[in-house]
Amino acid sequence: TLSTSRIVIQPAAYDSANRHMSGKESISVRVLTPSGGISAIELQFSRGQYVGSYRWTQPGLHTVSVSLEQEAVVGSPFTVEALAALPEIRELESMSTGEVNAILVKLTPEAASQALAALPPEQAAEALVGHS
Repeated sequence: TLSTSRIVIQPAAYDSANRHMSGKESISVRVLTPSGGISAIELQFSRGQYVGSYRWTQPGLHTVSVSLEQEAVVGSPFTVEALAALPEIRELESMSTGEVNAILVKLTPEAASQALAALPPEQAAEALVGHS
C-alpha cells in the first residue's frame, strides 16, 4: 500500500526574507512515474503558500517537476522514491507462503529477520525454503 503526500510550495527563505506569494502565480507540479505516466498535482492557495496532495500509485523513483511562470524552479526536477508500505506484522500470519516471500525479497536483511521472527516457526520455515 502506498500513501498520500502533502505538497507545499512557498518562497525560499519564506520567514527570514519576508517573501510572500500572492496566489496569482502560475505554478505547476508534475510527477513522472517509473512506468512513464505523468500526473499534474492540483494546488490550492492558502496563507501565502500553495498546497496540494499526491497519492503515490506505484513504488520506485518518481521525477517531480515544479515550475513558476512556466520556468523550472531551482532544484527542479528532483527525484522521490516511493516505497510500498509493508503489512502489519500480524497480517503476515494470514498470508500465503508466496505472499510472504514476495514481501521478504523487498526487505533489508534486518527487516526480513524481524518479519520471520514474528511468524509461527512452521510458517517461517516454509517462507525460508529456497532462500539463501
